[in-house]
Amino acid sequence: MSIEINGKKLHKVEMKLKPFSEGTVSYLRYPEHRIDLKIVEDNGLLEIPSLLVVELLRAQILPTDPSELVSISVDGKSMGNFQILEFIYPDSGMKEEILIHMKRTK
Repeated sequence: MSIEINGKKLHKVEMKLKPFSEGTVSYLRYPEHRIDLKIVEDNGLLEIPSLLVVELLRAQILPTDPSELVSISVDGKSMGNFQILEFIYPDSGMKEEILIHMKRTK
């Protein structure tokens, strides 16, 4: 499942890593199976690796203003505009995914 937020495919977001050796450049990308979205009626729950959340906030793909909306598409089909309600952090060190709870706007 290919998920896009504001036109950016989440599995294609590149995060620059510390160089393995001098003169090298490495990037981290998360595959599609590490990113999950469930939409039931007008409630959305996005499960996403924490480092990807940091990058989406840094790159202003995810807004920091709670009144701003995000456009979500799945496999090229628009799911609509959503307002981010809350970030839910993992309750153990064994899991790094953050849940983002959203509400579809009309």
